[in-house]
Amino acid sequence: MRRAPAVGVPTGAELVEAQGLTGRSPRGVG
Repeated sequence: MRRAPAVGVPTGAELVEAQGLTGRSPRGVG
């Protein structure tokens, strides 16, 4: 596992899912 990302920034895996779910920039998701 990578070190904890910045607040509001999902991990690599969540990043991919976030992009697919929201279709927008993964940043700020959640």
